[in-house]
Amino acid sequence: DNSFNLFLLNPFFCSDHSISYIKDHIETLFSQSSKKVFIYSVITKYFLFTHYYTMQAIIAEIIGTFILILLGNGVVANVILKETKGSNSGPLVIFLGWGMAVFIAVAIVGPYSGAHLNPAVTIGLAVAGAFDWALVPGYVFAQMVGAMIGAGFVWLMYKDHYDRTEDQGVKLATFSTAPAIKNIPS
Repeated sequence: DNSFNLFLLNPFFCSDHSISYIKDHIETLFSQSSKKVFIYSVITKYFLFTHYYTMQAIIAEIIGTFILILLGNGVVANVILKETKGSNSGPLVIFLGWGMAVFIAVAIVGPYSGAHLNPAVTIGLAVAGAFDWALVPGYVFAQMVGAMIGAGFVWLMYKDHYDRTEDQGVKLATFSTAPAIKNIPS
């Protein structure tokens, strides 16, 4: 039976029969004393615990956060960078763009992962007892990966506009926020 090896190669396509075989295989590994086998089995047990539904949720979080950042930061870049079609169109465009970005991302991945799309939401739900702590690292990792990919795509799509925009604060504002009035000691 190649179920164990198939699971390691692609945990999405495991049947319930394969999962029971993997559980039995892990128990056999735990009975052996080798450190290498123990570490291998712990990692496998983690993937078994998360199962393919969680892998589906993690991929959904990557996709959802990617969409959120791509659309949200994309609209900010379009409004504030020099010589874009939406340059100087105002904050209302940014507000509506971010609202639509959240709506679209949640609508797409909500059924698969709950659409946390933000580590603060994931950790907040875990603290409140509404989300399993064992899933928090995978979700947070997925959200970070999705955000980095989304920000990278925004940067690539607006690269020429970033090059033409001289104000470093404006460039930074497409990816982060800063206070309008700086309150730092001189």
